[in-house]
Order: sequence, then structure tokens, then C-alpha cells
Amino acid sequence: MADFIEALKTFANAIIDGVSNYVHSDLAFVINTEFSEMIKCCTDETVLITRNVLDIFGR
Repeated sequence: MADFIEALKTFANAIIDGVSNYVHSDLAFVINTEFSEMIKCCTDETVLITRNVLDIFGR
């Protein structure tokens, strides 16, 4: 059981290190900006598709 807990600690530390490296990297701002633009485009298209479907079926 102690080996399992130690493996969980190692796994959690690896995740924390990965997130920390990402947050402090120079590309984080660029990636986050592109990701937010993609999310905005997807939600806009989803709203447009939903409106078109509702228009077809008469809201």
C-alpha cells in the first residue's frame, strides 16, 4: 500500500510540474489566446446552428 501511495504522490507531482512549466512558458499566452478564439468560434457556430434548427421547426 505504501508503494501505491508513493506512486500517487509521484504522479501528482508530475502533473503539478507539468502545469507549472506550461503556465510559466512563453507560449502559454499564445496557446491560451488561440484556444479562447477557437472556443468563441465554436460557441458562435453552435448558436447559429441552434437558431437555424429552431427556425426550421418554428421555435
